[in-house]
Amino acid sequence: MNRRLIGTMTLAAVGAALLTATGCSPTREEVYDQARVSAVTYKQELSQAIPQLDSTMKSLTNVMSSATTNREAAFKTFQSDLGGLRRQAALIQAQAGYMRDDGQAYFAAWDRQIAGEPGDAMPDANAQRTQGALKYSVLQEYMQRTRDQYMSLLTTLKDTEASLATDMSSANVQSLMPKLEDATKQSFMLKQSLGVLVAETNKLIPN
Repeated sequence: MNRRLIGTMTLAAVGAALLTATGCSPTREEVYDQARVSAVTYKQELSQAIPQLDSTMKSLTNVMSSATTNREAAFKTFQSDLGGLRRQAALIQAQAGYMRDDGQAYFAAWDRQIAGEPGDAMPDANAQRTQGALKYSVLQEYMQRTRDQYMSLLTTLKDTEASLATDMSSANVQSLMPKLEDATKQSFMLKQSLGVLVAETNKLIPN
């Protein structure tokens, strides 16, 4: 099941369908299967984000370079790359939303499973559930940090794009060099966070 194809259909909708069809809530195993699909898709989006990020920064650097002979053509390339970066960021945020919904459904199913365990098994089951929830919470924190970094970078790039769109003179390009420095630092930090997100997602749900 591809999350790009099912749009806003999350595990809540899947669970409702299963409940209607079978008269019972989805099991933890059923929910895990769907959560794994979501996580794999999320990691795919993250892996595609880094090349798009590199391409956007390369085209911006080209616009700002004194060696560039056709700045208007270079600027159009940058605008195209920036549009791709915005779309990639939106896809990642949408997939993060699916993962958040799936995680909530997964832990709800886990709680139902624990409630049905024999009394002497509940302490161990609760401990495993607590450990899983902690890993999930850490992943959510990394997701939020990456989202914030995306927003900061996109704001810097948007401001730079708007200024260049009205004035591509050498003087204005020179005045925008601090923006390029900021964007370079922000993109470096974002790339690191994207790598961490893949690693943390692998810890929670391996390939």
